[in-house]
Amino acid sequence: MTGTQETAAPPVAHRPPGPPHRRTLRWACRLAAVALAVGAVVGPAVGPAQAQATARAGFPERLVDASGDYPLPVIPPGTSGPARIGLKNTSDWSGENYGRMKFTINAPSTARFTDSTLAPVGDAPGPWACHRSVDARQLFCVSEYKGVVVPAGQVRQWQVNLQVPADLPYGVQQRSGLAWLSYNLCTPDPEDETTMQWGFDTGSAPA
Repeated sequence: MTGTQETAAPPVAHRPPGPPHRRTLRWACRLAAVALAVGAVVGPAVGPAQAQATARAGFPERLVDASGDYPLPVIPPGTSGPARIGLKNTSDWSGENYGRMKFTINAPSTARFTDSTLAPVGDAPGPWACHRSVDARQLFCVSEYKGVVVPAGQVRQWQVNLQVPADLPYGVQQRSGLAWLSYNLCTPDPEDETTMQWGFDTGSAPA
């Protein structure tokens, strides 16, 4: 005797709702966007400033400098090489960027940028369009990237190319480079900003 054997359909996977505070952050961002749209249509009853204050009330600082999480690159005096800038997410919430991202980067010490490249490392946000200052000591970059800036609990890095002056001594660690990254975790205006330190090591003198 033959028949048709039926198999049960596999259960449908559902994404877990996540911690309550993460849901609160997401809803706050959505409410801010709705409030901004309503304010633009109806009038000043709900304005952008009020919407932003509602969205960010009680939000902790989540994206911070990660320069202490990796060693300085060794670039001997009179040579050039890559250096990295890092950002760390200290929370368990992965905020997404909704506006134009901007990077302003100052070279450490008397080093200069060899070109106008800002290269994402791995899955870091990008690509970036940059230009150098006349003295090659600053980079100004923008990106139209939309999405997660730094995933929860992770680090993201970007790479630049430096020329180290020949008159710098060996055995010196320079951490005076500064970088400012602006992004929009909720709505296009105003911007959030994080400051990062970075630099290089001139290494040991040749024997």
